[in-house]
Amino acid sequence: MKIDIENSNGMVFLSIAGNLDNNQKGQFQETYLQLLKKNTRYFILDMSEMNFVDSSGLGALVGFLKKIRAVNGKLKLCGLVDSVKETFSLTCLDKIFDIHNNMDEAKKSLSA
Repeated sequence: MKIDIENSNGMVFLSIAGNLDNNQKGQFQETYLQLLKKNTRYFILDMSEMNFVDSSGLGALVGFLKKIRAVNGKLKLCGLVDSVKETFSLTCLDKIFDIHNNMDEAKKSLSA
């Protein structure tokens, strides 16, 4: 898994490429915890290059969302590939996360 981070106007854009699974969740958690320590509160997670997410990865995402909500922050997801979108739908996480088709939609939603 590869995580790219970009900061702009008080927002952090995270792009994940590869799989978010039990083997990779620690790297993801470490990344977001470091960002939260810097008082970052607004995140967009681009998942357009994420091939797969398992229950451990979903748990890491839910943990991220809980931590963001605890500090009155916001998290937007975007670019989910069909297989990941289906996983979110089957687990009803599409009702919990704010999911957008692309980065532009997510940015507009975050700045609104």
